[in-house]
Amino acid sequence: MESDKLREAIGRLSGTSLAARLRPLLPEIDRKAREGVRHADIVAALAAEGLTVSLETFRKTLYRYRAAHPPADEPSIGPFGPPPSPAEPAGAASGQDDGRGAPSAPYGATDFEAALDPKTRDALGEKYLARRRPLLGSNRRDGS
Repeated sequence: MESDKLREAIGRLSGTSLAARLRPLLPEIDRKAREGVRHADIVAALAAEGLTVSLETFRKTLYRYRAAHPPADEPSIGPFGPPPSPAEPAGAASGQDDGRGAPSAPYGATDFEAALDPKTRDALGEKYLARRRPLLGSNRRDGS
């Protein structure tokens, strides 16, 4: 019997923390913020309804919400752009063909292979690694 009373008492408790009160509103807040509504305007609307939150706390809470709930309509973008669609082969996005009927690897893989050629490698080394005299000490051109 005491466990029933405890369950009722716990059931009557409500989340009183700011995060607990903001949590159910975050999907709508996020949608409005993505539509271009200013954060300050959203904070003012929350304060008018009795939910006082600072702009900094609001932004941190929204940031954490967005990190945990990325939008479904936006593809994740990695360092090489968005992933190819499932219906499209991996190299088809680049539009390159290696002559054998198969698309070549995207993102300049042929440039990398050309750099492995000894002549090209030496030319690149001379271009980017050429030694220059330092402008310090007795090598200065102003005579001092």
